Amino acid sequence: MLKKISFHWKLYITYSIIISFILAVALAAFYQYNAGLLDTNMEEASLNTLKVSEERLDDLLEDMNKQLSFLHTLPEFMEYTEEISENDAAPNYFAYHPTDALQIQRIFLSLLVNDKSSSSITYISSGYNNIHAAVSGKYQESLDNENMKKYINVKEIFESGESSLCIFPHRDFWSLEEENVISVYRPVRDMFHTYGLLVLDKNVEELNAVLTSNEDEVFLIDRNTDFWYSTNTGTVDEEEKKILQSIPEDTDTGFLTTKKNFSYYYCDSEMTGWTMVLKKDISFYADEKMKLEGTIIWIFIAGVILILCLVYFVSQNLSAPLRKLKESLEEQGTSSAVHLEVATDNNEITMLSTTIEQIMNQIHVQNQKLIAAKELALKAHINALEAQMNPHFLYNTLSVIGTYGMENGDSAVPRMCRELSSLLRYSMTYNNQSVKLSDEAENVKSYLYIMQMRYEHMLECDMELDKDIENVPVPKLILQPIVENCFKHGFKDVPPIWKIKIRFWHTQDRWFVSVANNGAPPKERAAEVMSKLMDSIQASFDNDMVLKELGDESGLGLKNTVIRLHMFYQGKECFRFFEEDGLTIIELGGTIHEGEY
Repeated sequence: MLKKISFHWKLYITYSIIISFILAVALAAFYQYNAGLLDTNMEEASLNTLKVSEERLDDLLEDMNKQLSFLHTLPEFMEYTEEISENDAAPNYFAYHPTDALQIQRIFLSLLVNDKSSSSITYISSGYNNIHAAVSGKYQESLDNENMKKYINVKEIFESGESSLCIFPHRDFWSLEEENVISVYRPVRDMFHTYGLLVLDKNVEELNAVLTSNEDEVFLIDRNTDFWYSTNTGTVDEEEKKILQSIPEDTDTGFLTTKKNFSYYYCDSEMTGWTMVLKKDISFYADEKMKLEGTIIWIFIAGVILILCLVYFVSQNLSAPLRKLKESLEEQGTSSAVHLEVATDNNEITMLSTTIEQIMNQIHVQNQKLIAAKELALKAHINALEAQMNPHFLYNTLSVIGTYGMENGDSAVPRMCRELSSLLRYSMTYNNQSVKLSDEAENVKSYLYIMQMRYEHMLECDMELDKDIENVPVPKLILQPIVENCFKHGFKDVPPIWKIKIRFWHTQDRWFVSVANNGAPPKERAAEVMSKLMDSIQASFDNDMVLKELGDESGLGLKNTVIRLHMFYQGKECFRFFEEDGLTIIELGGTIHEGEY
C-alpha cells in the first residue's frame, strides 16, 4: 500500500509517527521522573516526621527519668525510704503514718507544680508500701499492699538490674476515671540496699502531642510484649494489626505498604525498642499526580498537533525540489559529458537514487583515471631523481683511490675499486622495483668503507642489523642520502674523531633504521623546512606542492628519501630528526607487510 503513496505523504506519515512516538516516550519519562520525585519526597518527609517524633518521645522519657533521678538524690526523701520497714505488718505503711505520707507528697508535688501536664509520682517500697501524689485529677492516694502486687512486680523490676524502665501506654490504676498513661520506673537504691521504686506517670494526651504534629495517625508497638497503641483511638483494630505485623525484623526504618489512600512508614526507637508507625494520608499526593497526568496529556495532544503541522510543512518543502529535479531528469536523459539511463518510477527518491548512483560511478571512474595519471607523472619524476648522481663524490673517491694506490701499492686498492664498483652499480642501475633492507645495508657499508679509507682514523663506524628484517622490501636509496648528509653537513665544522652508528630494529609490524652521528645538529631553519615538508606530504600529498619542493636542489637527498618513503607506504612511514645524548639522529621506518610503488 505504501508503494502507491507519493514520497511527500510517505515522509509525512513516517516522521509524524516517529516524532509523536519520541514525544510520547519523553513525556512518559518526564511523568515517571516527577511521579517518582513526589513519592520520594513523600517518603522522605514521612520518615523525617517519624524521626522527629522518635526524638521527641525519647526527650519526653529522658526528662521523666531526670525528674525521678533528681528526686532520688534528695536527702529528705531518702530519709523516709530508709525508715520504712520492708516487713511492716500494716496493709500500707503510709496509711498509718499520715505525717510521713504528707511530707513525701509535698516533696512529690514540689516537682510536679511546674509541670502543666497531668502527671503523678508514686513511690512503692520493696514491701509494696505505696504513696501517690498528683497535681490534678481524681486519684486514689494509696492502695493496700496486696492490691499493689497485682499491678507492679517490684522484685522483678529490681532483678532486671536496669537503672530505669520505660513502660508502654497502659491503664492508670491510680485514676478513678480509667485514664491511660505512659510511665517511667526508677529503682531507689544505694550501694548496699534497694528500698523501693519511683514511678512517674504522664497522661497519654501528652504522648499524643509528642507523636503527632498533624492529623496523621501514629501507632506505637512493643513487639516484645505484643502491646499496641494508636494516637487516635488508643487501641488498634484487627485489620490494622495485620498490616503492622508485616514490619520486617531486619530493618529499623523504611516504607511498609500502601492501602487505599494511606501509606505506612515505620522506625524503631533505640532508647525504648518500641516501633513507631506513621499512617500517612496520601490523597494530596494522589491529587497532585492526577494533575500531572492531565498536564502531560494536554501537552501531548498539543505537541502532536504542532508536530503534524510542522512535518507537513517541512515534507512539502523537501519534496517540492525533488519533484522538480525528477521532471528535469526525465526531460534530459543524456548530456554531452555523461550518458544517463534515467529510470522511470513514481517514487522520486527511487528514481533519483538510481540516477545519482550512475553519476557517482562515472565520477569514480574519472577520478581513478586522474589519480593514475598523476601517479605516473610523479613516479617518472622520482625515477629521474634516482638516476641523479653527485659528481663531486665520484671525483673525490677516484682521487682517493689513485692517491692511495700510488702511495701504498697494497691490496687495499683493489677492494676500494670493488666497493666503488658495487656502489656505482647499485646507484645507477634503474628499475621500478623495491629492494631488500639488507641490500640497502650493504650499499651503505660500501659507501662507509670508501669514506673510512679516505678519512682513515678520523672516522669510526658501527652498524647493527636485525636479521629478522633483512628481507623486508623497502624503496631504493633511502639510507645512502642520510649517511652522505652526515659528511656534507654534520661533520663540516666539527673536528674529528667522527662517529656514525647505524641501527636496524623492528617491532611487531614495523621496521626502523636510525642513523646517529656526533656532528653538528641540523640548523633550526633546515630542520623546520624538513618538518614542514613531512607534515605537508603526510597531510594531503598535494602533487603540485611536492614537485615544487623537489625542484629545490638544497637537501635534495633527504627530500628524495621522504618522497620515496611516502610513495611506498602511503602515509604510514616514519621520518624524524631529534637529538639524544649529544648525538644527532635521523630515524626512518615503515610497515613490514605493506608498501609498493
